[in-house]
Amino acid sequence: MQHIANSFYTANPNQMYTNCVTKFAFATKTGQSPSNPHKQNQDSWITVPHFCGMKYCHFFAVADGHGQFGKEVSSLLKVRLPIFVEAELRYMFNKYHDTL
Repeated sequence: MQHIANSFYTANPNQMYTNCVTKFAFATKTGQSPSNPHKQNQDSWITVPHFCGMKYCHFFAVADGHGQFGKEVSSLLKVRLPIFVEAELRYMFNKYHDTL
C-alpha cells in the first residue's frame, strides 16, 4: 500500500480522508445531591488537538470527579494525563522503531 502523507485509508481503499474531526464539543452536568443543592461540578474535560504533534491525531477524555477532593483530582488529571499518555506513546513508538 502506498503511503500518502497526512492521510489514511478507510475500509474502502478507493476512499481516503485527510481529517475526520473538524469540530468537537463537550458538556458536563453537576450531579444531584438533595443534601447539597449548591454542589459544585467536579468534572474536567480534556481536549488536545494535534496530539503528539501529529496533525490528524486528537486526544479527548473526561475526568469524572467524585468525593471530597473530586474537583482537585479531575483538575490534576486534566493537566497530567495528556503528558503521561504522550510520553508512553512516544516510548512505545521509539521502542518499536528500534526493533526494526
